[in-house]
Parts: sequence; structure tokens; C-alpha cells
Amino acid sequence: MALESALRAGDRYGEAITLDNLGIACRHLFRLAEAEECFSAALNTFQELGNVFGVARAANGLGVTHMFAHRVEDATTCFEQALEQANELGNVLYTGAFTRNLGWAFLECDELDRAEELLSRSAAILADAKEPLEQAEALTLLSAVHRRAGRFTPANETAERALAIAGEADGKLFESLALLELGRNAVAQREATEALAHLQQAAALFQRIGRPDLQAAAWDATGEAYLLLGRVEEAVAFHRQACSAFRSRDDRWSLALSLAHLAVALTRQGAPQEAREQRREALRLLTAFHDTVAQARRSEVEAAARA
Repeated sequence: MALESALRAGDRYGEAITLDNLGIACRHLFRLAEAEECFSAALNTFQELGNVFGVARAANGLGVTHMFAHRVEDATTCFEQALEQANELGNVLYTGAFTRNLGWAFLECDELDRAEELLSRSAAILADAKEPLEQAEALTLLSAVHRRAGRFTPANETAERALAIAGEADGKLFESLALLELGRNAVAQREATEALAHLQQAAALFQRIGRPDLQAAAWDATGEAYLLLGRVEEAVAFHRQACSAFRSRDDRWSLALSLAHLAVALTRQGAPQEAREQRREALRLLTAFHDTVAQARRSEVEAAARA
């Protein structure tokens, strides 16, 4: 309705803002092709109008959409464009948030030094700007960098700091993200009981705030924690639950990783044939992604199949 009104009135700015908002709504529903179409149209219109604020906003929205689809190279380009526009505007919130998102992209590429630099800078900018929830998200991502680098003590400390900041600001989503990261860090350290405490709390909060995608991520990590405890049937059940949720959203990247985890649990359960079937599907899904991280994940799944 708003888009039709803007089109009838010849209000190109209104058209672009409406398209941007539609992109956000479609992305939330994981209708990523529609979201990409909306953000791209909004970006083109804002560029034609010479509206720097709009270009920054739409480029960032498009970048986040690419990240959801694990098109990390495209996302990086969008975030760099958004950050350039934010710097031109002198908008501190946008500069901090877009620096964080660029760090997120480098994290997903396993370029950990660059990710750490950007996320540390982002957290400092957002703290100075008195934006605690945005700061908490940057710190949670920074914790993930430490975890992937094997630096578990700073990973824990950083996620705990993110959790405290989000709690003080009453940001349930950001609390949940910090709890999920604390759970993943505990799994990486094979501290299964501690992991379960964090992950169960995160899953409950994600359900309460209506984020089934993140709830599924918590379920998948919960499956890994149960496997560490030797509770194989529960591990299989949680991985199946996560796979079902990812499949229902057509989240192929997350589904592929979760299927690989399910295959490990099925092997431990004594179901090698089904484990092979899950690995085959994981590999089929991963062939659609061509970045170095996807190649590494394919190699891991293939190595597990040979073991």
C-alpha cells in the first residue's frame, strides 16, 4: 500500500524508503531473494537521488541479506560501500554498526586478524556513542573471533561482558546472542554441562522473541554438547530438530553444517548408512558455495566420511 502510494505520487524517496523497509521484512521471514530485490531497488533509487543516508542504509541491508545467504564476498562489498557513506555523513552510529558488520563478514571468511581489528574498533565506537545493544553485538562477534582462534579465556570474558551490557539495557535478543556464543565457547572447550546451561537459556529466549533461525542454531550446538556427554540419542534428536528448522526456512548453509553434525552423532549411534546419507546431502548443499570457508567445510565432511 505504501509503495503503491509513493509510486502514484511520484515520490521516489518514499518509494525507496518503502522498498528498504520491505527488504527488512522479507529478510526477517528469510525470503532472501525478495529481500535482495527490494534492497537493490532501494539502493539504485537512493543513488539516483544522491541520498547518501539512504545509500548507506540500503547497502547495509543488502549486505546483511547476502550474509544470511552466505554470500560473504558480496556482503563485504556492500558493507564497505555502506561504511564509506556513513563516514561521509559523519554518522557515528552507522559508522560503528557498519564497521561491526564488515568485521562479521571477515569473521565468516575466517580472516580473524582483520575481523578482530574491525570488531574491536566497532565496540569502542559504539561504546562512545552510548549504543549499548549495538556494542553488545560487536562484543559477541569479537568473542567468536577469539573462540575460533582458540583463545578461550578472552572469548569467555568478552561474551560475558556482552551479556552484562545487554542485560543492563534490557536487550533480550542481544542477551540471547551472547548466551549462544558462551555455549559455543563451552562446547569448543568440551565443557558440556556449562554449554547446556547457556544454550538452553538462549534457545528459550530466542523462542520468546520469535527468532526460529537462532533457536535452531542453539539446538544444533545443544546436540554437540549432548554428544560430548555421551548422550547420543539426545544429540541426534537436537540435530534433527535443528535440521528441520533450517530446512523449513530454506537456509541451505546452516542446514549443510547441521547435517554434518547430525552425521557425526548418527555414526556414534551406530547408524552408518543414515550418517552417509546426511553427509551426502551436506556435501550437495555445500557445492553451491564457492568461498574458501565452504571449501574447508566440504573437506571436513569428506574427511569424516573416510574416517
